[in-house]
Amino acid sequence: MHQFIRTTGITIFSLLFLGAARVMAQNSSYNVNNMPISGFNNTAFGTSVLNNTNTGQYNNGVGVSSLNKLTSGGFNNAFGGFSLFSNTTGINNIAFGHASLYSNTAGNNNTSIGTNALNKNITGSNNSVLGLAALYFNTSGNNNTAI
Repeated sequence: MHQFIRTTGITIFSLLFLGAARVMAQNSSYNVNNMPISGFNNTAFGTSVLNNTNTGQYNNGVGVSSLNKLTSGGFNNAFGGFSLFSNTTGINNIAFGHASLYSNTAGNNNTSIGTNALNKNITGSNNSVLGLAALYFNTSGNNNTAI
C-alpha cells in the first residue's frame, strides 16, 4: 500500500507494507525507536536506527542499529545491520553491508560495500572499498581504494 503524507507543505512518500509509519519534523521512520528521530530529512527503518540524532540532516539508515550513534553528521547512507554504527559527526559516507564502516566516528566521504568493509575506520576519509572485510583494519588512512 502506498500512502502520501503531507507535512508543512512538503509531500513525503512512504511505502507501507507492515503497518503505519510516523513522520515527525519532516523525518520518516518505521518501527524504530521509542522516541521520534530529530534533525531534518532523515529516514530510519529498523530497530535502534538513528537513535541519537539531534541535528543530523539527510541521513538514511536501514537495518538494526545502523547510524545508531549519529548526532550531527549529514548526508550519510547506511544499509545493513550495524552499518555506520559509531558514526557521530562524519558526513557523506555510504556503507552497504553488515557492520560496514562500523567504527567510523568522524571520517568523511567514504564508500564501503561489503560485510565488515572498513570496519575499524575511525577518522579515515576519502576511502572506497568493495568486498568482504576490505581494508578492515584501516583506522585513519585517507584516499585508499581496495577491491
